[in-house]
Amino acid sequence: MIKLLIFDLWGTIIENGVYSPIKQVKNILRINMPFEEYVVRFEKVLMLNNYSDLYEGFKLVCKEFNIRDNPYILNKLVGIWNKNWLLAKPYNNALETVQTLKEKYKTVLIVNADKSINSLIEKYSLEKYFDKIYLSYQTKFLKVNPESFKLIIKDFNVKPEECVMIGDSMGATAALMFADQATCVHAFCPQVDLSVSSIRPAKDAAWAKSLQCRVNAGVNACRGKVTVHVGDWKHDIDQVNMLPQNKLNVKVYGVTSHRLAISLDKSGKLLPMLRAAILHELGLSGKNVRISNLF
Repeated sequence: MIKLLIFDLWGTIIENGVYSPIKQVKNILRINMPFEEYVVRFEKVLMLNNYSDLYEGFKLVCKEFNIRDNPYILNKLVGIWNKNWLLAKPYNNALETVQTLKEKYKTVLIVNADKSINSLIEKYSLEKYFDKIYLSYQTKFLKVNPESFKLIIKDFNVKPEECVMIGDSMGATAALMFADQATCVHAFCPQVDLSVSSIRPAKDAAWAKSLQCRVNAGVNACRGKVTVHVGDWKHDIDQVNMLPQNKLNVKVYGVTSHRLAISLDKSGKLLPMLRAAILHELGLSGKNVRISNLF
């Protein structure tokens, strides 16, 4: 029985105000290293440490990468960071959906973030939609650290199988990994082999292979229906082809992007699709049934 819903923030509840601020920082500082290595070091510095303000935070970032800071660079970095949360906004119906779910389930938000995230939380009154918000600069755990989820499970006194993680991109991978716990799975652009994926954590080949095996094991063990949604970007199609094809229902869309779910949402196709899937699992098919009336 599901008791706790764990939500990611960026790309799930809130859309970035500017294009990939973390990548922009890398470009501004001209950091010449693989993104997957850079992002781990960047987040550990900016999103786990305590500092007085963003200027101090980005000074620490420059120090981490052996870059001499100056007022011009710091102003530019702080400007991008602030512009992101100032222009960020919730996806259509995202908060309303969380509010409806909160009537039946405990809801949690987990975010890799520095202290500036509090301005966004206050702006959209996010605290009223979640029973608790976990921020990495407070917990000292990034989301990639299993301890972050152990902390949540302990705080809410639930078992892992009583939790659902809702996120973008790697959320699809997690959905397949735990497919054996579900009667129905819908995964959007899952990443299967992270050794060749565009998303590459700073882990070795053995770790990536282990993850791939766990994902495939989850799919193979699923007693329900597994549907994978993917655009026509060759990279993502190659990832889907690494899954057990005899266990899948694959739907390919004419969207040459990893952000398939966002594209479907903007075209008004995502919510009706998910609504139909939920009603089907509940044994309901009437078009006049409102999801909010079921809780």
